[in-house]
Amino acid sequence: MLFDLFFILLAAVPLSATPARPGIDRHSHGTDPDTLAYLHIAAVLENLDTTFYKTVLAKFQPKDYIDAGFKSSDIPTTELSIVEREEAKHAKILEETIIKFGDTPLSCQFNVSGLVGDVATAMHVARIIEFVGSAAFAGACPTIQNKKVLTTAALIGENEGHHHVIANLLNAASFGPNAIIPAILPQEALAIAGSHISGCDLNVIPNPSLAIINNSTIENGMKLEFSSSALNGSTSSYYCQLLSGGHGHAIVLPLGNCIVPANIEGGVFAFVTEDKNALSNNVVDRPPNSATHIIIGPTVFFVDKHTDPIGQLIRNVS
Repeated sequence: MLFDLFFILLAAVPLSATPARPGIDRHSHGTDPDTLAYLHIAAVLENLDTTFYKTVLAKFQPKDYIDAGFKSSDIPTTELSIVEREEAKHAKILEETIIKFGDTPLSCQFNVSGLVGDVATAMHVARIIEFVGSAAFAGACPTIQNKKVLTTAALIGENEGHHHVIANLLNAASFGPNAIIPAILPQEALAIAGSHISGCDLNVIPNPSLAIINNSTIENGMKLEFSSSALNGSTSSYYCQLLSGGHGHAIVLPLGNCIVPANIEGGVFAFVTEDKNALSNNVVDRPPNSATHIIIGPTVFFVDKHTDPIGQLIRNVS
């Protein structure tokens, strides 16, 4: 029923729903360029997600799931199959909207081989994908001027939230440790996902990528270590910024002493900046990366203070 509503909304979008602004680029047929740019990025990311889930489902056998602690292989394969179908449906909806506006969906290549080494890795990546997906749909909403597309984006984002819950439980984590999650901008989402996409031009410059290089499970009180090609020379004046649900702004700490605070739980976006002006959880107030305001990342990590009884029924995680 939810997807029927998507198609009803999209069928109602006229080609001239939003007047084109002067000076817009070639991606401007029948709607404003911000809305169309969002549609392209969202469709590509949904196709990336679909490719990931198809690869996971094709690669692993029932024993692989049992060895990873699942009580039954039917649980992850059933849930992942549902998520894969819904991600593919999202991509189709977005691509049909792009065509309705007179443009052509991008044709990209996706490399997910490094994300599916084993079941445990794949489940963790699924959790990242769904956390980022939910945050990216929320972050895109302020830029979407076409109200019908905005409504559809909100509905897809709500469905991504369902996937986020599933991914949490497949990792035996709390199904939803925060009442809200952070929102991220397109260039921030691509800082995480962009290295797995090639062969197409998204017309967005991603923030420099960032990685956490700690080898153990991240917990409150742990000092984080980062790696990025953008971290050149002395970083003594840099800061880490930790953006999590339930906080209006990022928690800002010196990069050399980036210790996970006690009041953080669930999914966290970690940034590195050249200044200590806290990044807002509201993307409308968040400045873009620029020569005068360096933002590296984000990357994602999870702090699991509490386990969930449902998750424990699904999987044993040591």
